[in-house]
Amino acid sequence: MSQRNKTAGKTATAGKDQQAPKGNEEKAELTVGQQMARTLKAHRAAYKAVKAASGNKSLDCDDATAKALRGLEADQVVALAQAILKAPEGETLPDLAAKYAHLNVGQRRMNAGNLIRNAMKRGELKAADVKAGIKGLK
Repeated sequence: MSQRNKTAGKTATAGKDQQAPKGNEEKAELTVGQQMARTLKAHRAAYKAVKAASGNKSLDCDDATAKALRGLEADQVVALAQAILKAPEGETLPDLAAKYAHLNVGQRRMNAGNLIRNAMKRGELKAADVKAGIKGLK
């Protein structure tokens, strides 16, 4: 049996045997992995081919953060993020190595790099902070 919810003047139907609302049919048929693959494919043209710290081929967005982090292993990027990021006032920064331990190497590096990138976009970090943090790792 289906349930009906009225939200903002529109009726949405939920049930096992019912189809997704119009406009979402294509997305409803794709798995999360397929949706992610489609999104990555659409943005892949903007990425630059680089060599990872392991020597393997990799892709990055070629911004200042990506350039600064090139050549660093995943654990180094996680350690860098832990060292240079500041928690909001009254909070403590979680242990990033433990937080990302369940992820694969590429996901750990990407997540830690994105934390650094977003802090730079918000103006909380400068490129000099990242460079100083990298020197502190070596």
